[in-house]
Amino acid sequence: MSDDKPESGYGAGGRPLWTARDRDAEVIRTVLRKAGYRVEPDADGDQVLLVRESS
Repeated sequence: MSDDKPESGYGAGGRPLWTARDRDAEVIRTVLRKAGYRVEPDADGDQVLLVRESS
């Protein structure tokens, strides 16, 4: 990517949001976190696992 600032700012943990798709994915992750889910990469680091936090 470019050395410029990301178009949509930064997400959780400082992740750059370069595209509208990145921004939208961050919005979804935020909603899931607020609903009690933990969003993590799988063993390959490229897919998302949704794990419900226990109370």
